[in-house]
Amino acid sequence: APRARPSPRRQTARLARRRLAPRVDGGPAGRRGSGKHSMAGLLFGETNFLEGALVEISGVGCEVEPYFVNVALPPVNVDGECGRCVVWSDEFGRYIVHLFSGPYVLIEKECLRRWAPPAPESGGFDLAWPSAPPGEACAPEEFVQMSVDMLEILEQKGWCVVQLAADEVTRSAALEQARALPDLACPKTELAADFLGIGGTGKTSVIEPGAAGEDEEAIWALSDFDQVLTLLARSLAPHTGERLGFKSRGRRKGVVSVPFSDAAEERRARPESLSEEDIEAGELDAHLEFVRGCRLCLTAWMDAEGGEFVLHPRKDQMPGAGPVRLPLVGGRLLVYRCDVVESFSCTPSSRHAATLTTWILDDELDKQRLSGGHFAGDDLERAEALGILTGPPMPLGHRTHVMAAHCRMPGNVSNTDHFLKLFSCGCDGYHRMPFERWDVGTFCTEPGEPVNPFKSYVTHAAMIDTKELTYFDNDFFGIVEEEAHFVAPGQRLVLQDGYMTLSKAGFTKQSLRGRNMGVYCGDTGSEYQHWDQLKPPTKDVEKALGDRPFGKCEASCYAAPGVMSQITASRLSHCLGMSGGCQSIDTACSASLVGVAVAVQNFRKPEGEQPAACIDKHHQDALCVGISVLLTPMAFVALCGPSMLSPKGRCLTFDTGANGYARGDGFCGGYFKPSSSEEDNSAQLACLTGCAVNQDGRSATLTAPNGMAQQAVIRSSLREAQVVASQITIGECHGTGTALGDPIEVGSVRGVMFKHRENAPITHVTAKAHVGHEEANAGVCGLIKIILMLNAATVTPNPHLKALNAHLDVNGYPVIFNNEPRHTQLTDQVFGVSSFGFGGTNSRAECWADVDKGAGRDGVRTVLSREEALDMVDW
Repeated sequence: APRARPSPRRQTARLARRRLAPRVDGGPAGRRGSGKHSMAGLLFGETNFLEGALVEISGVGCEVEPYFVNVALPPVNVDGECGRCVVWSDEFGRYIVHLFSGPYVLIEKECLRRWAPPAPESGGFDLAWPSAPPGEACAPEEFVQMSVDMLEILEQKGWCVVQLAADEVTRSAALEQARALPDLACPKTELAADFLGIGGTGKTSVIEPGAAGEDEEAIWALSDFDQVLTLLARSLAPHTGERLGFKSRGRRKGVVSVPFSDAAEERRARPESLSEEDIEAGELDAHLEFVRGCRLCLTAWMDAEGGEFVLHPRKDQMPGAGPVRLPLVGGRLLVYRCDVVESFSCTPSSRHAATLTTWILDDELDKQRLSGGHFAGDDLERAEALGILTGPPMPLGHRTHVMAAHCRMPGNVSNTDHFLKLFSCGCDGYHRMPFERWDVGTFCTEPGEPVNPFKSYVTHAAMIDTKELTYFDNDFFGIVEEEAHFVAPGQRLVLQDGYMTLSKAGFTKQSLRGRNMGVYCGDTGSEYQHWDQLKPPTKDVEKALGDRPFGKCEASCYAAPGVMSQITASRLSHCLGMSGGCQSIDTACSASLVGVAVAVQNFRKPEGEQPAACIDKHHQDALCVGISVLLTPMAFVALCGPSMLSPKGRCLTFDTGANGYARGDGFCGGYFKPSSSEEDNSAQLACLTGCAVNQDGRSATLTAPNGMAQQAVIRSSLREAQVVASQITIGECHGTGTALGDPIEVGSVRGVMFKHRENAPITHVTAKAHVGHEEANAGVCGLIKIILMLNAATVTPNPHLKALNAHLDVNGYPVIFNNEPRHTQLTDQVFGVSSFGFGGTNSRAECWADVDKGAGRDGVRTVLSREEALDMVDW
């Protein structure tokens, strides 16, 4: 539908508005008195020096045209107006004054007098927001000084009111935009007082810090006020530890609050209470933890036509102090200490009001949580929260060891050494779809062409060399040539590279025969179709068919088994003669990592008095693999329909341009062995210390991620690994590069991993940016990647990361998104890998390993010259 034409008022606002939070810059533009504006103190003497002072205007006697605007605005009656005297203009012979009502005006010196605002309780304020000359930037020291002054006031009385320079157009636009937010809703009854105040009514909505992106123009006024909160939070952060006794962990997302639009809406509104499902999902606990961590509240009164804002101090902090009653004035900002103010109430005199609130959190949130006695109850969770559980350098006892790994991946990767080089160099395996797979011109539209619903708009994918799919030594596996013709390429790769994985662990065909080894294969099905493999009938059969116009193709007995995903794992066990359990697992994107979890579960013997089964399903060891092969363009066409694929054919994970995932094919496999022997401890690539699987349950939609379920599976894996979150230094994310999935996943990991990270930030990486979304192969692919990083003490870069996605909730979260390789400086570590299926099956694993490659090998750091480093081809 065509967009409505903006009103003249909105057009004026777009052209004439100035950001409430001016740019901070240390360059020449930030120095007052540059260009045509000079220091007036030299002209009028020290007693008349007004630059930077708060002034009141009187004696002008006429209306004044606003200064420095792009369109004609109505003149301003300035007599009685107050503002900040910014700078003297040599060009006009007058002072430039930034009025608190928004515009700049040129005023003669004789019409200005210094002005001190009344007390906030009487309608005044404590501080005024810094102002810069029109078109220039505020000097950084002005914000530093404002922060210092504010902290002194907060120390003395616990709250501070700041006057902003917000014009009427911006304030009115903020109210309109707040009322137009699509997800405005009444908060839960039990939580309403923390957002609307005691007895408050209305609706709330959350906006992103520094809201930007596609909706920036639609919410420009809200973005201006939100930018003020962000700038103030950043200015206060370095000083809160010394002045207020807490270390800032950053600000939270802003919460917009508006009254009901009319009495009828207020009568219809029926705020809901927290349900049992909400409580079980942890919504109440999360809110209480958030409230206990709040140390400063920043509330911008964006627009108001009067009313009252009442602060109720804590009796233990301010004995004998009564409520503080502040007039509700639009264009002001209230900052108060949450440890001094117990509660508040906000009573606007009309429905023409809107506020934007954020909170600055304490970095010692978990210690505060424990001091209040709020924990689930068992000793392990208490230890986790206190951060006193520190695991040994090498996990001891009966453990699952990763003894060997192998892969065949895009980018001409045929072994794990190649794989590590691909990751470390920040390369990717994407390329234009080769003609050997299909004709791109027939099935795809080129970039810039109109979208065709019957074609794929993607022309790139991460694919292995087609020769790897067609070359197959069927004799080695005892497969006759006729059958080999019908075996899907995915099954061929599992046979060849599955055996390669086992050979790296020291097995031969003879030693594998009869071994109780489990095989677990993540496989979402083959694109190698039955009808593609039908062969013409023999002459005798064709003669018998006569002139029948159909049915002249002969199906083979090998056709169905050749493409069935249920046969993929079974064929490997059959060809190598292994007798352990065998499963093909299809949980979509998490399939292969779920296979690892199932294998680990099947390693465990009966406990206590539990009788053993008549057939022992518990394996000596297991081979866990994942396979994904792209053989038809129809799957691309189908996925382009709901716009699931990235038009660029890349996974732009964590990047602001993330708009879908890119597909990839390949094989990854690992050999897992449960053992407690010293020999296996020495020979292992890594130790699988923990793994877990769960399901989203009833999330928003069948395929929508569930952040709480993702947090639960991560915590479960950490619990099994007997490590605390702060010991996880690197997280291999699922990271598909979708607009919905990445922010939810980062938020989920943040909810678990932010604890006790003063000196140990976590790094987020993902393999999908390098080799595409491997679908059923993604889980083991990520697992092998973290093992390679552990062995080399290397953090690999995130390719295609140019600007961080603004929707990622990383404020106060000590996280690093690498865009270049980095050494961890540690000799042994624990990394984690997540894999989430789009049907809701989530999996997680933790691995420990010591360094056996590179500068940290054997605990010794090797310092190389530039020439030596360039000469090194391999570790």
